Amino acid sequence: MERVERLILWDIDGTLVQTAGVGAAAFTTAIETTFGVPAGHHGVSMAGKTDPEIAREILTVLDLHDATGTHLAGLLAETERLVAAGRDRIRAGGRILPGVARLLEALTCPGTVQTVLTGNTAANAAVKLDAFDLRPWLDLDVGA
Repeated sequence: MERVERLILWDIDGTLVQTAGVGAAAFTTAIETTFGVPAGHHGVSMAGKTDPEIAREILTVLDLHDATGTHLAGLLAETERLVAAGRDRIRAGGRILPGVARLLEALTCPGTVQTVLTGNTAANAAVKLDAFDLRPWLDLDVGA
């Protein structure tokens, strides 16, 4: 096993890529399809939060939060399904931020591991990175 001397942690949204709002739209659509409630103006900020935290806040604002957590699990599963279904929209309308591919490649060397530290669920992170073919540079098994 190679000795790791340097661990580089990347955020995804706004650092590596822009995803054309597919993640935000997935939350809105997931609320509507899962609970039949219009969620377009829930007012929850998504910046700097984990997907589960965003989901909990939306459920609370819309008075859909349940003590058992089944609503949260259902909402997150539907959101992941919708983000996966939106992969082509991410690729078509989003973009890799300038210099990212060159930087990821340049930092690839023995002893260095690059991964993500993100608020995305693992499934959503993989879809967003795969939409732009960035996973070869990132070891998602060691990320968070």
